[in-house]
Amino acid sequence: MVISIIGFLATASMVMLNNVRMKARDARRVGDIKQIQTALELYYDANNSYPNIVQSADHINCENRFPTLDTYLGNYISVIPHDPLGPASRYCYYYNVKNSGQGYVIMAYQVELTETAAKGEGTNCYPDTTNVYCKGVNYR
Repeated sequence: MVISIIGFLATASMVMLNNVRMKARDARRVGDIKQIQTALELYYDANNSYPNIVQSADHINCENRFPTLDTYLGNYISVIPHDPLGPASRYCYYYNVKNSGQGYVIMAYQVELTETAAKGEGTNCYPDTTNVYCKGVNYR
Protein backbone atom coordinates (compact mmCIF):
# COMPACT_ATOMS: atom_id res chain seq x y z
CA MET A 1 0.00 0.00 0.00
CA VAL A 2 2.77 2.44 0.95
CA ILE A 3 4.65 1.62 -2.26
CA SER A 4 1.57 2.30 -4.38
CA ILE A 5 1.04 5.66 -2.67
CA ILE A 6 4.68 6.61 -3.27
CA GLY A 7 4.34 5.52 -6.90
CA PHE A 8 1.19 7.60 -7.33
CA LEU A 9 2.83 10.67 -5.79
CA ALA A 10 5.91 10.26 -7.99
CA THR A 11 3.76 9.99 -11.12
CA ALA A 12 1.67 13.02 -10.15
CA SER A 13 4.85 15.03 -9.50
CA MET A 14 6.24 14.15 -12.93
CA VAL A 15 3.01 15.18 -14.66
CA MET A 16 2.97 18.51 -12.82
CA LEU A 17 6.66 19.10 -13.57
CA ASN A 18 6.10 18.39 -17.27
CA ASN A 19 3.21 20.89 -17.34
CA VAL A 20 5.41 23.54 -15.71
CA ARG A 21 8.11 22.92 -18.31
CA MET A 22 5.61 23.25 -21.17
CA LYS A 23 4.32 26.53 -19.73
CA ALA A 24 7.88 27.83 -19.42
CA ARG A 25 8.71 26.92 -23.03
CA ASP A 26 5.50 28.53 -24.27
CA ALA A 27 6.24 31.67 -22.25
CA ARG A 28 9.64 31.84 -23.92
CA ARG A 29 8.03 31.39 -27.34
CA VAL A 30 5.68 34.32 -26.67
CA GLY A 31 8.64 36.44 -25.53
CA ASP A 32 10.69 35.44 -28.57
CA ILE A 33 7.90 36.39 -30.95
CA LYS A 34 7.57 39.77 -29.21
CA GLN A 35 11.33 40.36 -29.59
CA ILE A 36 11.20 39.55 -33.29
CA GLN A 37 8.09 41.69 -33.69
CA THR A 38 9.87 44.65 -32.06
CA ALA A 39 12.82 44.22 -34.43
CA LEU A 40 10.42 44.06 -37.38
CA GLU A 41 8.76 47.32 -36.31
CA LEU A 42 12.15 49.03 -35.94
CA TYR A 43 13.09 47.77 -39.41
CA TYR A 44 9.80 49.10 -40.79
CA ASP A 45 10.35 52.52 -39.21
CA ALA A 46 13.77 52.76 -40.89
CA ASN A 47 12.79 51.28 -44.28
CA ASN A 48 9.05 51.94 -44.69
CA SER A 49 8.61 48.23 -45.38
CA TYR A 50 8.94 44.92 -43.59
CA PRO A 51 11.68 42.55 -44.81
CA ASN A 52 10.47 41.10 -48.10
CA ILE A 53 11.72 37.56 -47.67
CA VAL A 54 10.40 34.80 -49.88
CA GLN A 55 11.60 31.88 -47.77
CA SER A 56 11.73 31.37 -44.03
CA ALA A 57 11.50 28.42 -41.73
CA ASP A 58 8.31 26.45 -41.80
CA HIS A 59 6.83 23.90 -39.47
CA ILE A 60 8.22 21.03 -41.56
CA ASN A 61 11.86 22.10 -41.78
CA CYS A 62 12.76 24.05 -38.66
CA GLU A 63 16.47 23.87 -39.39
CA ASN A 64 16.03 26.60 -42.05
CA ARG A 65 14.82 29.03 -39.42
CA PHE A 66 14.97 32.55 -40.76
CA PRO A 67 17.82 32.01 -43.24
CA THR A 68 17.91 35.65 -44.34
CA LEU A 69 15.90 37.43 -41.64
CA ASP A 70 19.14 37.60 -39.62
CA THR A 71 20.62 39.77 -42.37
CA TYR A 72 17.67 42.15 -42.47
CA LEU A 73 17.22 42.54 -38.73
CA GLY A 74 20.88 42.46 -37.66
CA ASN A 75 20.84 46.15 -36.71
CA TYR A 76 17.70 45.75 -34.61
CA ILE A 77 18.18 42.46 -32.75
CA SER A 78 21.48 40.83 -31.83
CA VAL A 79 20.35 37.23 -32.37
CA ILE A 80 17.11 35.97 -33.90
CA PRO A 81 15.68 33.69 -31.22
CA HIS A 82 14.77 30.11 -31.96
CA ASP A 83 12.39 27.69 -30.30
CA PRO A 84 13.53 26.48 -26.87
CA LEU A 85 13.40 22.86 -28.05
CA GLY A 86 15.90 23.62 -30.81
CA PRO A 87 15.84 23.56 -34.60
CA ALA A 88 15.81 19.77 -34.87
CA SER A 89 12.39 19.60 -33.20
CA ARG A 90 9.04 20.05 -34.90
CA TYR A 91 8.64 23.34 -33.04
CA CYS A 92 9.77 26.50 -34.81
CA TYR A 93 9.02 30.10 -35.70
CA TYR A 94 7.70 31.23 -39.06
CA TYR A 95 7.75 34.64 -40.74
CA ASN A 96 5.88 35.58 -43.89
CA VAL A 97 5.71 39.02 -45.47
CA LYS A 98 2.33 40.28 -46.73
CA ASN A 99 1.06 43.10 -48.94
CA SER A 100 4.38 43.84 -50.67
CA GLY A 101 6.21 44.48 -47.42
CA GLN A 102 3.41 46.41 -45.71
CA GLY A 103 2.30 43.53 -43.50
CA TYR A 104 3.57 40.29 -42.02
CA VAL A 105 2.70 37.30 -39.94
CA ILE A 106 5.03 35.70 -37.43
CA MET A 107 4.11 32.48 -35.69
CA ALA A 108 5.36 29.96 -33.19
CA TYR A 109 4.24 26.63 -34.60
CA GLN A 110 3.23 23.84 -32.26
CA VAL A 111 2.98 25.66 -28.97
CA GLU A 112 2.47 23.04 -26.33
CA LEU A 113 -0.57 24.43 -24.54
CA THR A 114 -3.80 25.57 -26.17
CA GLU A 115 -4.15 28.54 -23.82
CA THR A 116 -0.90 29.95 -25.24
CA ALA A 117 -2.18 29.58 -28.81
CA ALA A 118 -5.38 31.39 -27.87
CA LYS A 119 -3.41 34.49 -26.82
CA GLY A 120 -2.09 35.14 -30.32
CA GLU A 121 -3.57 37.92 -32.38
CA GLY A 122 -3.16 39.79 -35.61
CA THR A 123 -4.98 40.20 -38.86
CA ASN A 124 -2.70 37.90 -40.84
CA CYS A 125 -2.89 34.94 -38.50
CA TYR A 126 -4.08 31.80 -40.15
CA PRO A 127 -7.40 30.77 -38.59
CA ASP A 128 -7.25 27.13 -39.67
CA THR A 129 -4.12 26.26 -37.70
CA THR A 130 -4.11 24.84 -34.20
CA ASN A 131 -1.51 25.19 -31.50
CA VAL A 132 -0.02 28.26 -33.15
CA TYR A 133 0.83 31.48 -31.35
CA CYS A 134 0.60 34.23 -33.94
CA LYS A 135 1.17 37.95 -34.30
CA GLY A 136 0.63 39.92 -37.45
CA VAL A 137 0.09 43.24 -39.15
CA ASN A 138 -2.18 43.34 -42.19
CA TYR A 139 -1.27 46.71 -43.65
CA ARG A 140 0.48 49.84 -42.40
